[in-house]
Amino acid sequence: MKKYGVKTARYETFTDPQAAIAGLADFDLPVVVKASGLAAGKGVIICQTAEEAKNTIFQIMVEQHF
Repeated sequence: MKKYGVKTARYETFTDPQAAIAGLADFDLPVVVKASGLAAGKGVIICQTAEEAKNTIFQIMVEQHF
């Protein structure tokens, strides 16, 4: 999206959970956390708090819930 200038909501992509958690500081709440790839429609979580976002990142990237 960024490469071709497609207009969309601001986003970042992370492969490291610690970097993703640190990146939360750049976003206002609520924040959407999305699992990469196919997650059968269950890969998008709208987090109302920073703690919820951190927990969601951990579940997706470390525990690999999806």
